Amino acid sequence: MDTVQVYVDETGGSDATGTGSVDQPYQSLAYALFARGTSASSAQLLIRKDPNGTYDEPTQSALKKAKKGADGIEKKKKKAEELAEREAKEKKERERVLEESKKLVLVEDETLEKPVSVGAITIFSCSILLIVRFLATGKDRTAERAPVA
Repeated sequence: MDTVQVYVDETGGSDATGTGSVDQPYQSLAYALFARGTSASSAQLLIRKDPNGTYDEPTQSALKKAKKGADGIEKKKKKAEELAEREAKEKKERERVLEESKKLVLVEDETLEKPVSVGAITIFSCSILLIVRFLATGKDRTAERAPVA
């Protein structure tokens, strides 16, 4: 079985666009492990810290730390997928409710009396309450001013 070489360049690599090749190395060892998944065990990981340096195999402690980082990346990915799925369900439900509400028709009950506008209350300041009453003729007048308790 041939081992695949996966390259990691901590200064010149990119986790976003890297493929693990010499020309497009990953930036972090953790992302290299995450991107390769279970096939990382059959891959030979090579890392360099200096862009002018040579690629070397990572130490056991670096691999252990990278595995924890890869697990964290996996958890974040799963959480993001669950969030996207939940948001899609909520959006679909909102659209369904909106379509249901468009079907509702409001009808005025003809058996009831016609509404009459009695008054409106407006607050002009914290201590003064101005009560405006509308007359049936359409004219308005200031009835009284009362302090707010």
